[in-house]
Amino acid sequence: MVIHVRLLLVALLALSGMGIVANSTLMTRAHVQPGCSIVRMGQGPSLEACHAGWFKGYPNLMSKGCTAVGVTSKLQYWSCPQA
Repeated sequence: MVIHVRLLLVALLALSGMGIVANSTLMTRAHVQPGCSIVRMGQGPSLEACHAGWFKGYPNLMSKGCTAVGVTSKLQYWSCPQA
């Protein structure tokens, strides 16, 4: 009986871990995955600040038509056209 309870607990922990990994919002907030947020928006292009992920580094926003502006110790800034 004790073995069944342990097996059930291990299975629940594994499923919980898989759920956390599948939820990309939690992974981005924990800076495991790269992510960006808009810093300034107004007339002309917007400015986005991106943080690096643990494994993938900084995201590449060139496919959105953005231009890299600069890098600080923790953030990379991009100038992006407004949609």
